[in-house]
Amino acid sequence: MLRVTIVTPFGEVFDGETEQVVAPGYEGEFGVLDEHIPFLTRSQPGVVTLKQGGKDLLFAIGESFIEVSPDRVLVLAESAMSPDQVEKDAVQKDLADAEDRLANSDMTLDDPEVICAQHDIRLAEARLQIL
Repeated sequence: MLRVTIVTPFGEVFDGETEQVVAPGYEGEFGVLDEHIPFLTRSQPGVVTLKQGGKDLLFAIGESFIEVSPDRVLVLAESAMSPDQVEKDAVQKDLADAEDRLANSDMTLDDPEVICAQHDIRLAEARLQIL
C-alpha cells in the first residue's frame, strides 16, 4: 500500500492509503505502485486517480510537484479538488472565459497570457472530467 497525501497552499485535500496512483505528467500520464523507485517530477493540470479497494478516487489538480518514494506519494499542488467540491456551472464559465481569452489573443504561444489561458483551460477540463 502507498500512503498518498495531496496538499495545496490552503491545506490537506487527501491523506490515505491506496494501491496505485495515476497522475498527469508533462510527458503523459504515469502510474505509481508500491515499492516504486523514488523520483521527483513536475505535473501539469489534470486528473489524479487513486485506486483504492477497487474504486477510483479522482482529484483535479493544478500544476504540482510530485514526490514518489517506495511507500509514499506526496502531491504538492497549486490547487486540488474532489468531485464534490466542483461547481459545474462555475467551471464551465471559467472554461469559456479561458477559451475566449485564447481565441482573442494575438500573442505568440510563449506569451504569458497565452500560457495562462492554456493552463486555465487544462484545469477547467480536469475539473469537468472528474464529475
